[in-house]
Amino acid sequence: MKPSHILPTFFDKIYSYKNFVRISFLFFLSFCFYQTKFLEFKGQKDLDPSFFKSVQTLKEFEKEFMVDPGLALILSKKNETFLSDKDYCLFRDWFDTLASEHPLIQNILNPLDLHRPMVFRNKLRNGPIFGLDCGFQNKNPRPSPLLKTPWKGVLTDLKGKDILVFINFKKEGLSSKKVMDFFEKEILSFKKKNPDYQIHLTGKSSGDLYISQAYKNDGKINYIILLILLFTVRYFSGKWSTGFYMVSSLVAVGGVLFGLMSFFKVPLTMLSSSIFLLVCLSGIQDYFFLLHFQTQNPELKKESFKKLINPCFFTSLTTLIGYGALIFSPLEIIREFGLWCGIGVLLEWIVLFFILPSFLKGSLDLVDSEKAGRLKWVQKFSEKELPHFLKRSFFILFLLSFFGITKITIDESPSKNFGKDHPSTKAIDYLKKSRGWSGQLSLIFDKNINPKEEAIILKKLNKHKGIIAILNFNDNVTDLENSLPPDLKNQVRTILEKSIEYNFFHGNNKVRSYVLLKKMELKWLKELLNFIRSTCKDLCRPVGTPVLYEEFTFKVLDHLFRGIIIVILLVNLIISGLIYFILPSFKPKILYSAFWGPIVMIGLLGYFQIPLSLTNSMLIIVLIGLTGDNAIHYIFSSQGSSIKLGLKEKGKASLEISLFVIFCCLLFVFVSFVPMKFFGLYLAFGLSLSLLGDFWILKESS
Repeated sequence: MKPSHILPTFFDKIYSYKNFVRISFLFFLSFCFYQTKFLEFKGQKDLDPSFFKSVQTLKEFEKEFMVDPGLALILSKKNETFLSDKDYCLFRDWFDTLASEHPLIQNILNPLDLHRPMVFRNKLRNGPIFGLDCGFQNKNPRPSPLLKTPWKGVLTDLKGKDILVFINFKKEGLSSKKVMDFFEKEILSFKKKNPDYQIHLTGKSSGDLYISQAYKNDGKINYIILLILLFTVRYFSGKWSTGFYMVSSLVAVGGVLFGLMSFFKVPLTMLSSSIFLLVCLSGIQDYFFLLHFQTQNPELKKESFKKLINPCFFTSLTTLIGYGALIFSPLEIIREFGLWCGIGVLLEWIVLFFILPSFLKGSLDLVDSEKAGRLKWVQKFSEKELPHFLKRSFFILFLLSFFGITKITIDESPSKNFGKDHPSTKAIDYLKKSRGWSGQLSLIFDKNINPKEEAIILKKLNKHKGIIAILNFNDNVTDLENSLPPDLKNQVRTILEKSIEYNFFHGNNKVRSYVLLKKMELKWLKELLNFIRSTCKDLCRPVGTPVLYEEFTFKVLDHLFRGIIIVILLVNLIISGLIYFILPSFKPKILYSAFWGPIVMIGLLGYFQIPLSLTNSMLIIVLIGLTGDNAIHYIFSSQGSSIKLGLKEKGKASLEISLFVIFCCLLFVFVSFVPMKFFGLYLAFGLSLSLLGDFWILKESS
């Protein structure tokens, strides 16, 4: 048996057991849909310590200082006036109730409970900073007492009009669903009862919260895509039943995919929640080529499946390779995304060619030729030719693009995850506007370090223009001592060593300084962190989210280029093999036209220094994986002769399909997560360039 006959023969074999296939699949599908009830959503995933040294360092830091990434609440008046004792007492009662009654809260770091050494009747006592008397509440607004402490610009804004509180959750309370429940039951309830206040949320748990909300809202995009597909298939097939079958088959693919993810305990993330949409975009091509074949060959209904099973297998294979290459990413969230996208593409091909036929009528008729719609302008559009000067220009651009690829950059910032009107972005903007800083890191010293050496290092670092301020326990002690009579100075350190403030700066074996940063963009952080390390030498080290950002930039780029090389080699090998075995002679121009679009797209991003986010970095590999889908169909349609025959037979169909897929990619602009918006736009642009290469450049070269 010839290799080209294996899949068509297997199709006939499976189709002969269509009743068994239909019943078995329905049982399996029911099981998968049942499993989706247990599918968990986890907005963000921790970085892998085996890939990132700074992750292990951060975990050790959190354990040493008993710091748990939680939720930070900034409370203030909506009219931006000062808070009164009545307001502070209301906040404290709420925090005390949450701390004592909510089962998921580990602790609440509440500035209203902070104490400081104070002189009382010529004696030094540890008194409350706010000095609240909630039995007799002063309703007169006043600047926050924190303005007279080192916590100015941290626990209150620079004018003393708000208060910042840290809520740390127990480990079992850190899931996105439970944070969402906490937000809806506690925070929204408080805001509803007290409409005069505004609350900004920051911190890791707020990221999980907002991503969970975005997931719930963005799920509507999937329904819109399916609705558009239903009407589009109805137009091109002339039959509502065909639209229903194709939409149902895609829904079945989604049900099986998410059911399997649930069964294997793989949670949904912000990335993997878009898998269904991307699988739909990949599968649409197979469906439309099937409709186009039946439209052109109405007498070969059943043969259409057997005729297209081979080319669609290879287009699915190259797409699977593109997604599969993401498993080389150092980030688990991207590895899982690539793996399950690849599985989804494979499932779509299996459902289309082995499951769907068992549900159709005996003739496998999908098209009503008399009612099927036509896009006559596409035919005219496909007949246009490129000017001669563009052919050489495109070739030069292709060569130059390889140099542009080396200039690809990645930039990531929490402030860029959502639009400017989103609560997350507003909270970050509020922090920067009210306090002057956008992020923070900790500087870790050994507990036995010489205080003079520590002071010299901090003095040098404080001069850097990117550092707003450095909070340090010894500086706090010195400031207090300078404000007291000589006979009381020696008591300050003893009192402070029993305070919450001391625990904030001291672990079991380490001490830390709290560094407030002006910016959080990766390009800027690299220079700052190099300066900190060169100043610290072996005496201290920076720890925190900014350090993670800097490290994964380098490693993501390294693995990205490795993935690009692997995908290009594998896709090139597949297309080259098809050219060699199907066409009468080897045609390098087919490879050139197939890779022209993705290579130029990546090169342009590099040349114009358009930074990719962590999410969009995977776009490059995915785009190369989609490379050559049209070329593969042209090769199989050439019937072993000239590629021109394949272009003539499938050219119009490939144009219609590509334009529809590009339109669907543009729907990503309606999602909440900004990196996914750009993912859709970049993918649409990349597919447009690929269409130019797959069709016009190949046609002009033939």
